Amino acid sequence: FHLSLQSCCDKTLAAMRRRYNTKMLAENCRYLRENIKDVCFTADVICGFPGETDEDFAQTLKNTEALGLLSAHIFPFSKRPGTEAATMPHQVPEDIKQTRCATLSKTVSESQKAIVNAYIEDKKTFKVLFETHKNGYVFGHTENFISVRAKGGKEQLNKIFNVILTNLNDGEGDYLANGVII
Repeated sequence: FHLSLQSCCDKTLAAMRRRYNTKMLAENCRYLRENIKDVCFTADVICGFPGETDEDFAQTLKNTEALGLLSAHIFPFSKRPGTEAATMPHQVPEDIKQTRCATLSKTVSESQKAIVNAYIEDKKTFKVLFETHKNGYVFGHTENFISVRAKGGKEQLNKIFNVILTNLNDGEGDYLANGVII
């Protein structure tokens, strides 16, 4: 599931006029985890919304970590002409926004690693739809959206195969795990 979080701080969510809070979010994610096997979450998160204090960001960091996200699109707040937020007081300086984005990115990266490593340790088999091929590898996604690379050829494209995740990405490319087609 992709969550349009925007923030994981109730004060910031209220300033954004969101109709949800962190308790609702946590309860719904917990419910989905209890009822859908291997469910994962991705999210959009803004850092540096006007008025966001260090304490507010710390709350976002803590709550985001607790959610256990597979990935997140993290971006700094940017003023949009004609919006209320563009003229709000207490605009957060660019350098602080960038630092917060980097910090949150690191937190989500650790969550990613924990999720994928748990599946590797369990020797979990996933169905993977392979959609691209490059240099002797096929690339695709598991049912719960873990991006995977496996040795293979063009004949595996646009087909679903059973795959066991073997290890985390070595830092090259846009995939989370290496896998073996079984």
